[in-house]
Amino acid sequence: MDVKPFPLFKLPDVPRSHVLKQLEIHELVTLSMNFRKVRQFATAFKSHQAELTWEFDDFYRVPRMTAGSYIYMYTRPSYTYMSVFLLFPKMKRKKRNVRYHFRCGRLGSTEPIEVVNVDGEWSLPIEEYHKNSDYTILGRKDPKADPRRVDMKFLEKLSLLFKDIFRVCKYSVQVNQMKDFNLAGSFIWKIPNEFENITIRDLNISYKTTRFLLEELKVRRLELDVGTTCSRKKPLTLKSPELNISNCNYATIEDVMNCSSENLSIEFKSVVNSDQLVELVNVWINGTKLSGMKAIYLQWPERKNQSNATNEFFEKMEGVGEKIPNETNKITVKRTTDGEVATVEFERDYFAMTLQKAGDEDDEDDEEDDEDDEDDEDDEDDEDNEDDEDEEDDESDEDEADED
Repeated sequence: MDVKPFPLFKLPDVPRSHVLKQLEIHELVTLSMNFRKVRQFATAFKSHQAELTWEFDDFYRVPRMTAGSYIYMYTRPSYTYMSVFLLFPKMKRKKRNVRYHFRCGRLGSTEPIEVVNVDGEWSLPIEEYHKNSDYTILGRKDPKADPRRVDMKFLEKLSLLFKDIFRVCKYSVQVNQMKDFNLAGSFIWKIPNEFENITIRDLNISYKTTRFLLEELKVRRLELDVGTTCSRKKPLTLKSPELNISNCNYATIEDVMNCSSENLSIEFKSVVNSDQLVELVNVWINGTKLSGMKAIYLQWPERKNQSNATNEFFEKMEGVGEKIPNETNKITVKRTTDGEVATVEFERDYFAMTLQKAGDEDDEDDEEDDEDDEDDEDDEDDEDNEDDEDEEDDESDEDEADED
C-alpha cells in the first residue's frame, strides 16, 4: 500500500468523524497504521465500542476462540500460535468481529492481499484470510522461539493501536500451552487496569506468578488449570468475583474460608476433611467470614469409605441446619447476622454451599401454607360431613317418634 496524503483531512472534524465511522473495521485499522494523523483523529473520536481478547496457543489447530462472554467456534489458520480478537457488540453481526492471527511458516498458498506497507513502521506482512474479518500475520518462519521477539512486539503495538482508536470496554486473555510465552512478563498486564475474563491452562507457573494472578490482578472471572510451585503452607488471597481452579494443590480450605469471591469453584487434588467443611459452614453461619459469598463448589478425588465422612458431616450439622424434604444429602442453614439462608450439599467427593435467592424461601413457605390450607379444608369437610350425619340421625329419630 503506497502512503499518500489522506484526502479526508480536507473535511471539517464532524463530517470527517462520520466518514471514519462508516469505514470497515479493517480499513480504519489499516489507515491508522499508515497515517499518523488518522490515528490521532481516530484516537480523539473513538468511533466504536469494542471487546478485546488475546489468545496464546501453539497447539496450532485448536478451533476455539473466546472473547469476553462470547465463544465462537471456527477453524483457525494452520500454524497459528497467537491471535488478537476484536468484538464490536453494538455493530451489525456481519461486521461485528475481526481477528488477527500470528502464524509461523508462510502466509498462504494463494497470492496474498497486502493490507499494510511492509517497508513502513509495521515490520511484519499482513494478508486477508477471510473477507473483512480474519487476517494473518507472518510472525515466525518456524515454530521455534524468535530471540528478537519481533512478533510479540508487533502484537503489543497492534494492541495499543486498538486501545487508542476504539473504546475497549472489556479485555480477556486465554492462554493454553505455549512453550516460550513469558506469562508473568507479558505486555498484556500493562494495557488494561481490569480484565473481564482470564483463562490459563496447561502451563507450569511459579509461586510468584500464581500469587500475581490470584492476588494482584483485577479480573472479574479467573479460570486456572496450571501446575505451580506455590506452597500450601503460605495463605493465598482468593478475591476474583468468579474463580474456577482445577487440579489444585496450592489452595487450602483456610484460603476458601478467607476468600472474598462471590462464586468459587475448586477441584482439589487431595481429599478434603469433613471436619474442615463443618468449620466452613459454621464460619458462614456466624457471619464472621464469607459475607459476600453466593456459591462455593468443592470437589476432590474419590476414596474408599467416603460415605462414612458424609454421614459424619450431617451428624455434626444436626441442630445447626434444617433437613430438606426428600433430600438425603442437603440441608439449609441460616446466617445469624442477617437471616440469609444457604443450601448445603455434601456427598462423598463433592461439597456445595449456595445462597438462596430472595424468592426461594418464600416459595417453601408458600408450599407449607398450601399444605396447611389443604389440611384445614380437609378438616372442615370432615366436620361438615359429621354435621350432616348428625342431622340425618336427628331426623330419623324424629320420624321414629312420630310413628310411635
